[in-house]
Amino acid sequence: MYDEGRSPSARAYFFDCCIIIRSLVDLWKATEEAAYLQCAERCGFALQNLMSRMDGSFFAVYDFARDQPIDDGETWSTQAEVYQLKASLALQELTDATGLPEFVAMSDTLRQWCLKRHESFVPDFGDSEERMSRLHAYCYFLEGLLQEAGQDTDCSRTLQWGILCVENLVEEIGPAFQRSDVLAQLLRLRFYADTFGVMEIDHAAAESEVAALTEFQQQSSDPRVDGGFAFARRDGEIVRHINPVSTVLAVQALTMWESAEQGAFQDPWNVLI
Repeated sequence: MYDEGRSPSARAYFFDCCIIIRSLVDLWKATEEAAYLQCAERCGFALQNLMSRMDGSFFAVYDFARDQPIDDGETWSTQAEVYQLKASLALQELTDATGLPEFVAMSDTLRQWCLKRHESFVPDFGDSEERMSRLHAYCYFLEGLLQEAGQDTDCSRTLQWGILCVENLVEEIGPAFQRSDVLAQLLRLRFYADTFGVMEIDHAAAESEVAALTEFQQQSSDPRVDGGFAFARRDGEIVRHINPVSTVLAVQALTMWESAEQGAFQDPWNVLI
């Protein structure tokens, strides 16, 4: 959380901390340097000690200036919500790496909390942009279910329901505001659900989403723009802001589509499981 010329932020975010934990575990695997795993383990215990809540969820933000977690309710990203399930993959990886059961127990408890309340997070209020933003976060929740896909009945059923829900809301909200990352997330979820035997892929729907997603890719003489994917479309007009995260998600989804069309689905990044 550092910007050049500004003081470092005094806030730590649960979601970001979990991303850092996954990175540290990957570094440990690549280098066998014990310091990386030790740091990841300390981060995991810090989340447990500083940010866990009695109901099994986690505070989204910890304010070190005030030495306490906060839940200011300004946006979904600063609240304890179901999107945190994707980040909890880090806790499973910590258990696999350390053998400590505390971390997987944290993940299991969070999953049960999310399964009980996920429908209340589905965006049925606010303007089109707010609803699409929440839909992007809801896809994180569905991605977090993939670690149990095909093994846990509740997770499998919720994943099926969630994919259909996202599909319907994309169709409903899309004419007013569409985000390329949501289309890419939906496509990726279809492929994984099909691969795990949870839900057969709807080829007609996927083809439509591929066509819509490719429309976001930009061509330009500027190498900073050429090949990138625009962030969104508002009232039918492309918002010409090249977003690197949207671009990575789109490239992943379209590569999966191409490999599936060739009869050999591949996940070259192994980003979700």
